[in-house]
Amino acid sequence: MGGMQAEGGPSRRVDVLNPATGEWARGPEFLGDKPLAGFGTSAFALGDRLYVSTMEGKLQRLSADGQSWRVARELPTPRFFHRMLPANDHQFVVVGGANMEIGKFDTTELVSVSPEQE
Repeated sequence: MGGMQAEGGPSRRVDVLNPATGEWARGPEFLGDKPLAGFGTSAFALGDRLYVSTMEGKLQRLSADGQSWRVARELPTPRFFHRMLPANDHQFVVVGGANMEIGKFDTTELVSVSPEQE
């Protein structure tokens, strides 16, 4: 999910492994306006949905059909190289990371998400 390419710089690309077949397929790219949008992301499932937090401060949710990402909410503090862990069925704990303007974080934030309205 995201990261840096050997050639071409940062990427918002997502690849999906089918564990039954061992085959990889291309998934939908993350949303993002800046070239580094997919760099230093954190992803975790909450309930039956996959979320990714991008360096732009957008918490994105994978659609039910797995074909697109939608912005679930803006994060209080945009971060990269952080960790996002489920606290309960509707909240993540966001830990550490850094921000280009602020620097490194040693704080945590509790981020709520509402059930999807698809």
